[in-house]
Amino acid sequence: MPAHIQDLPVELLIDNLLPALALRDLLALASTNKFFTVLVNDDTFWKLKLEREFNFTSRETARSAGWKAIYRGMKKPQVYVWGAATNGRLGNGKSGYYDASPSPVRPALKPADGAGIASLAAGGWSFHAIDTKGRLYAWGELNERWGGGSDGFADSSETAPYPIRLDIPETRFTYVSCGRAHAHVLDSTSQIWLFTAWGAGMKLKSDALDGTSPDTSLVQVESGWTSGFALTESGAVLAWWPDAGRMDENIQALAQSLSQENPAVAHTVDDERVVTPSVTDLQITPITLPDLPQLPPLAQVPGNPKLVKIAAADNFIIGLTNAGHVLKMDTRPARERFSPDESTVPPPLAQWEYLPKFSDRSAIAANSAYDASQGGVLSPPESVVITHLRCSPQISANFHTFFAYSTGASSSVLQGGNHTSPSTDATILPTLQNNGVISVVLGDYHWGALTEDGSLYTWGSYSDGALGLGDPFSRPPGPGGFVDIETRDALRRTRFSDAVLPVEVPTKVDFGPGRFVIGATAAGWHSGALVIDLEHVDAIDQEVAELHDKALAETTEPGFSGVRIASTAHPGDPNSIFTSPPLIPPSRGGGGMFPIGRFGGRGGPGQHPITLPVQPPQLASTRGVFPFRVGFAGRGARLGGPGRTTGAGTGDPATS
Repeated sequence: MPAHIQDLPVELLIDNLLPALALRDLLALASTNKFFTVLVNDDTFWKLKLEREFNFTSRETARSAGWKAIYRGMKKPQVYVWGAATNGRLGNGKSGYYDASPSPVRPALKPADGAGIASLAAGGWSFHAIDTKGRLYAWGELNERWGGGSDGFADSSETAPYPIRLDIPETRFTYVSCGRAHAHVLDSTSQIWLFTAWGAGMKLKSDALDGTSPDTSLVQVESGWTSGFALTESGAVLAWWPDAGRMDENIQALAQSLSQENPAVAHTVDDERVVTPSVTDLQITPITLPDLPQLPPLAQVPGNPKLVKIAAADNFIIGLTNAGHVLKMDTRPARERFSPDESTVPPPLAQWEYLPKFSDRSAIAANSAYDASQGGVLSPPESVVITHLRCSPQISANFHTFFAYSTGASSSVLQGGNHTSPSTDATILPTLQNNGVISVVLGDYHWGALTEDGSLYTWGSYSDGALGLGDPFSRPPGPGGFVDIETRDALRRTRFSDAVLPVEVPTKVDFGPGRFVIGATAAGWHSGALVIDLEHVDAIDQEVAELHDKALAETTEPGFSGVRIASTAHPGDPNSIFTSPPLIPPSRGGGGMFPIGRFGGRGGPGQHPITLPVQPPQLASTRGVFPFRVGFAGRGARLGGPGRTTGAGTGDPATS
């Protein structure tokens, strides 16, 4: 038996003993000797403490350090959103085309008991959030549809202009992954929940995910554009499509039955807007994707390489092995098998393709970005160890993107797409290299990169303010503004923002002094961030309190169930954006401007194809970490009226 407490195994101290101590006791213990000083300051300990006390994990970024500083700020994390306001997606009660916010604003998200938000994820027209106690929130529209209203959130297109809490008792959610119009949510028991409407939570049931063996024990769940994927302990990948085949039929039948029993109308409980969803089991028979091919050695691992991470996109999936191999698979044949046509023979499943130019150091170093004779300005990486994946299906302009990046001061960011093959070089954006990038997020036409020092950089199309860099009418001519002062002033009266120039160089989003970004998300024409204040951790959040009170006053009116947002922008309407739009001088109009459709998003009325003057995030490598994130359909093409925001992204964030 150990004679002293410090003789106990370090794992026992970090995993069991230290987390049970109050902060004051931890500080006292740390002052006793050097051993406990080092132990109490260990990053692994604070990472575990964050997960246990605040439901905050590292799965959404490649962060490997700084957990103690984050713990300090997690007492009061702040949620910021910006971009298009249509469909109620900013969560502040505003839903018009003129209500877009080009600077970060706060949704009316304030858990009744003061719990903070631990996770934020964007969907096609929505946001989802999980608080530190594992409760799930949502706002916007889960599935945008045109048509009549409904009686509650059993309808997938019911609008939540302010955040709602989905009240599912005795369930602690830990992770949410959004598709275009659905969300997969994981709880603390590794149960996968599927939401195709916020009024119905479906627990996915399958013998292939019963947890009785490594082959059926869940490690990861991810949403693709219209799909869901699960990775098991053995490295097997399972796939399903909620909008296809028998699964779609079962969901529609359940939705009709459940909506009659429970329309899931929003009501007020303890000053929160609450929806009580119906809860049901949904049996599925997922498709098991093929095994890995024979792979070249990259690192010493016990046994054969196996998949340890996956990332889902639109019609393809990316996988990462424990030895650092990056692989890609076309999932269209699997979808056809999941939803078979009885009149035809289902196609054979596609096979995994190994991508050496995203995995092998020598193949990556041969990229032209490292060749001075071809204009390369970067030094080749000394080593590459891929440890993370994120996938981002760009659903506009017919391209789909994935990113791979490594951590640390010499981090590299690599970009591929749906046409990437084993012979394809990664694309490299020099400004993202060696900057500690730990996550890349993507919307329809805009991108963001989160760095380990808590900064968020954005670039791409203006997209109703989705970059978060401020009011283009307050910016000087150039990226993020207009081509010249004359064009800006000519458009000022109408606030017409289609002519805003794209931002080609990643530019920092300003959240105010002392703010540290711990998570970011993007989709469609909107973005969001989870931010902590390292200078004023005990400051009273008066802005959100006032917004919450306003939301409560509005949503406690008789008959409230949600809000059906009907666009007034249509041909013939005197206020319509289709009525005599301002002309841009031909000598200035085209060039590098983004021709953004009035109704952003896939298949929306009046949508135009977009011409990108810059390559989306491109990659270079030095050690690899691959996050992949998803961009989704968005809407809107107008900017909020004058005075809504605080200029060009400098100073404090705008308030609504």
